[in-house]
Order: sequence, then C-alpha cells, then structure tokens
Amino acid sequence: PPPPAPEELYTGPRHDGLLSTDDVSGEYCACCFPFFCSSIVMTPLGANAIETWHTGCVFCPPFAVAPFAGGEALRRTFKGTGNTKLGTNAFGDMTFSADGTASGGFKKRLDSQKRAFHKVETRDLAGKWRGCVCAPFVPCWPLTQFFWTEKTALNQDRYEESGHCCCLALPLPCPAKSETRTRRYVNGHATNGFVWDDGRDVRWHRDPGCA
Repeated sequence: PPPPAPEELYTGPRHDGLLSTDDVSGEYCACCFPFFCSSIVMTPLGANAIETWHTGCVFCPPFAVAPFAGGEALRRTFKGTGNTKLGTNAFGDMTFSADGTASGGFKKRLDSQKRAFHKVETRDLAGKWRGCVCAPFVPCWPLTQFFWTEKTALNQDRYEESGHCCCLALPLPCPAKSETRTRRYVNGHATNGFVWDDGRDVRWHRDPGCA
C-alpha cells in the first residue's frame, strides 16, 4: 500500500479541539463485579485511527463463563460531507472524553502511560503455536477447540499457517486447514492484524507470542 499522507503520521496535540490519538492512548478498564471485567489498551495509528487489544472475563454461571481476548483497528468517525466534514472523538463504537472516560463504562487507569505502536514482524511469528477457542456458554463448552499449528513467514506482511486441531467433545486430532494471512493496513498504517486471503477473519497479535 502507499505510505500514509504526512498529516496522517502526526499523533500529537491538535488545534481543532479534538482529542489526539496520543490523548486517547493508554489502558482503560471497565468492571461490573462479579459478572464482567475488561481491559483495553489503545495504541495510535496516526492521526485518525487506533489499534486496540482487549482482554477480560465473563462470569454469569450457569449460563456463560469464559475469558476473552482480541484486537481491532478503529477509525475516527467523521460527520458531514465534502468541505463540511468534521471529525469527532468517536473511534468505531467507542467515544472518548477529555476526563479519561470512554463509552461502555471504560475509564483510563490512573497509572496508564501513553502507548506507541510496535509492529509485530512476521519473522518473529514464525514457529510452533498452541491455543484454544473457548465456547463462552456453559452448555457449549464441549465445542471448545484446541489447536497446534506452525507459522511460516512468507514476507514482511504475509505468513502461512498449518497444523492440527481437535474438539473437547471429540479429542481426536485432525488436520487444520492451511491458510495464508496478510497484514491489514488502516489509513496507510500497518497494523498487527492479519486477514485470511478470502477476507473472512482478522487475527490480531498483541506481540510475537500472543494472538
């Protein structure tokens, strides 16, 4: 993809009254004890986008009990058209305020530090991986899947993954579909999300050892 425009590289203070992506960056938490807790780390992707990594847990026995984690890239929301198009402090489905709060009951941690984007290189992803996909609803726990795969870097933006998987209800290994994933770009910025070549799914990486 073409490199970002110069104005898309800036993440610092703005003169239009909007929060900058530096202002938004950091770690936010929300909790409804004991049923739900979540933490989200916001990282700037230039002037008008952020990358998130969220972790948490749902605890509503006997209906749903499960941890969760994942990522996403959120673009700043603009309103209007043409020359009257104005930016907002909303990114995707999250709206941020200058007091450190965000929609959904999230609040920036008092000890939170500003974050900078660190690109995960495909060469660092190469190797053997182990993991599982949890079924959050208790009656569906037998459908939880386990996998063990190997990733091979093809270039700086693509990797191939193949291996085996099994289901908790039927713990017999079977070959997992070999897949190739390509790095996703947002507003010209590289992200740490890799999408299937058919575009159906994005796998986000927090770092070289966690996806």
